Amino acid sequence: MYAQMRDAPPGSPMRPSVHAYTAAMRAASEGGQWVRALGVWEDMRRSGCQPTGKLDTHTHTHMCVRAGARTNTHTRARAL
Repeated sequence: MYAQMRDAPPGSPMRPSVHAYTAAMRAASEGGQWVRALGVWEDMRRSGCQPTGKLDTHTHTHMCVRAGARTNTHTRARAL
């Protein structure tokens, strides 16, 4: 389902919102699929969706740490 939403053409009602991306990131991270969750984060950023605030930044930082990307976690969070 996520892939169908992500690949929907621009302007389609199927395109994910920041809330759909966040839900996908949380589902992946809670399932222990941290690398996949980071992939969703990158998809969101490439699509032009902007994080809504501290919650999304916290979610991203948590995913980076859990995925083992500790070296860039704070740098990436500050870039938001």
